[in-house]
Amino acid sequence: MPLPRQQFLALNYPNPLPDIVPGGISPHPPHPFSFPLEIYPFLAAILCWYTFSLPRHTKLVSLIIALLFAPIESIFYMVTSEDPVSGAVEVDWASLMQGKLARPPHTTLEQFFANLVFSGFLFVGYYRLFERMRGGKCAARGGNKGPSKHGGKQAAAAADAIFQVSMPATWDGWQWLRVLMFPLLVWGLEVVEGFVLIGMYGWNPAWIYSGDNAYLLGTIHMGHGKFWLLLGVLMEVGLWRVIERV
Repeated sequence: MPLPRQQFLALNYPNPLPDIVPGGISPHPPHPFSFPLEIYPFLAAILCWYTFSLPRHTKLVSLIIALLFAPIESIFYMVTSEDPVSGAVEVDWASLMQGKLARPPHTTLEQFFANLVFSGFLFVGYYRLFERMRGGKCAARGGNKGPSKHGGKQAAAAADAIFQVSMPATWDGWQWLRVLMFPLLVWGLEVVEGFVLIGMYGWNPAWIYSGDNAYLLGTIHMGHGKFWLLLGVLMEVGLWRVIERV
């Protein structure tokens, strides 16, 4: 059966609310830059918060995450299939073994801009929370960056530090906990981004989950936890260091 329309604000939306088929891709709004008048002050507040409150490092982290997630999401669509009834997503080994794509690649500009605004704030906060519990210190920012005759060696050393790999055998208990809790971070990000997009358009044009394990107007799906755990492992192996050092 079609998913319920996701409008939860009694506003006059310029984009008509679509009927979304379970297991399908959320439709793109025909007028992506048109919103109800009541939403514009909210968008202005988000823009001011992003522009004036977030540190430059957090904005850079958001940009990195947005740029990385676009191809990750496209690849995810290509190698997985979704059950239209349960909403469960699994790797489609049958199609892949035949040299076929499970689904066409897919990502959206709405997803990119939502990550650009919100992801860095939540990811940096999550990382630094666990670093404090570990008793560690985040890399100092804004250190001495003056000219040096050893600038080339320093740049190479900095690159090595950024891309250093951390193997699971060396992780402490806090790092394992950070991996295990990582799905909560992703679900939290999906709720924040999803509800902002639903408020803007009346539905979420970036993604829509269906089935018994989909919650909060289809913004999260419990069955995706295994994929977010895998992403948490990749973060711990090396991507957290990139976020720390950039």
